[in-house]
Amino acid sequence: MSLILIYGCEPTLLQTRAWVLETTGLETEVASDLSGLEEVLGQRPVDLMVLCHTLYPEEVRVALTRFHALQPNKQILILTDDPVDTAGEGAKIISPFVDAKTLISSVEEVLSRAS
Repeated sequence: MSLILIYGCEPTLLQTRAWVLETTGLETEVASDLSGLEEVLGQRPVDLMVLCHTLYPEEVRVALTRFHALQPNKQILILTDDPVDTAGEGAKIISPFVDAKTLISSVEEVLSRAS
């Protein structure tokens, strides 16, 4: 089963996104701060990291650096309307305001690239 790590600053939004993905059978973990992110990355292999639009650009850069260092060659999905500022190499970028169906299909698309 694929593990999805969702990282952002708004706990209710993180839990909602996790719930949406879990309804499809995916396993999720959420982190709302850097220590939580590092804890999950240090404990288990993560197949996909989802970065939420609630993060500041510097937080996105730090998260990408830590993710690549601790779990190289893994997939990334960034929810943002400003891809120029936060685009990671090979990351898929979608609007943070997509509906549940689009979020699910985007996650499935990115995960299929890893197989």
